[in-house]
Amino acid sequence: MQHKIISIKTDTLIPYAGNAKKHSADQIDKIVASIKRFGFTAPVLIDEAGMILAGHGRSVAAVQMGLKEIPCIVIDGLSETEKAAYVIADNKLADYGIEWDEEMLAAEIAKLEAEDFDISLLGFDQARIDAILATEEADLSKEWSNSKMPDYDGSPEGYGTIIVHFTNPESRASFAKALDIKITDNVKFCWYPSKP
Repeated sequence: MQHKIISIKTDTLIPYAGNAKKHSADQIDKIVASIKRFGFTAPVLIDEAGMILAGHGRSVAAVQMGLKEIPCIVIDGLSETEKAAYVIADNKLADYGIEWDEEMLAAEIAKLEAEDFDISLLGFDQARIDAILATEEADLSKEWSNSKMPDYDGSPEGYGTIIVHFTNPESRASFAKALDIKITDNVKFCWYPSKP
């Protein structure tokens, strides 16, 4: 079944009253930035009466941008029950099982950054981007093997190992305060509690 994309006036669109997905101001700002850079690439899905079934965030962003019309696809023939189910399913399936190949993602973002592309348009917050790029830049495996830090042996009494990345000095200081340890700029590995 093919659906035709048509332009609909933004002031005639009706948000679905039972939409349980919230959109923060920050998310709307990111959608606005994406539309400005790439255009309105994903039509809003509506029923015969103009009620939004999918694309609430995009429609809010369009209004915020002052767009008078946006592309929409009309899905007709759904019962009220099916509409309610579709709104939930669409929101859930959009983020279901998202899994990134972190190495590939880091390489792609680094490539975009090297081309001076505005990576804030990708939708990740800055802390996440910093963590991704840190993963791409730093292979800790050799440092870890030379650190004399033991691997976890699986026993309840054994060692547990975690790697923590700090996005700024304040977060590092907060972490150190919470554990009551000292972490300087040169510290790469530490024991908690202190090594016996």
